[in-house]
Amino acid sequence: MLHLLALHGNGGGASRYQLCQPYFQGHGVEFVAHTMPGFEGRALLNPVLSWQELLEDLREKLASLPRPRWLLGHGIGASVVLQFLQDHADWVEGAVIHSPVGARLGQRRFPRLMRPPWVRGLIKACLSQPWLMPLWSALLFRRPVPQQARRKFFSEYARCQAFGGFFDLLS
Repeated sequence: MLHLLALHGNGGGASRYQLCQPYFQGHGVEFVAHTMPGFEGRALLNPVLSWQELLEDLREKLASLPRPRWLLGHGIGASVVLQFLQDHADWVEGAVIHSPVGARLGQRRFPRLMRPPWVRGLIKACLSQPWLMPLWSALLFRRPVPQQARRKFFSEYARCQAFGGFFDLLS
């Protein structure tokens, strides 16, 4: 059986994969969605987010899984997978990278906008406001997403301790 360890994007945690997990059942794949430190209520060990903490956490989680092991990363999770593979490619048999964050940061508007800490806090607060959920849903989701999943998706931003720290790590 192949073990697929999935790392989420910014704002949420392992719950981001709740809608796709059933598609792996019965196909010889153990789908393991993992919440990184600072997400979905999981505390950071240090007040400042670091690659060291994220990569050590990933090593520990991978060590608990038998081979063959694959990594799946989306958004911030894809960036963590890429960083991990630089020194630890031999820990996995393969990787799937989807929409990694960090490419051309100097040219993109959103990362430039997110430089000041007060903007990060404002954006994080706005993303988690229930009354703004229809707006964010229209902007972020091309297809219908069940309301319970959308509500969880946006509410997780309020508890995301690592949200702003990634903008420092990636730049």
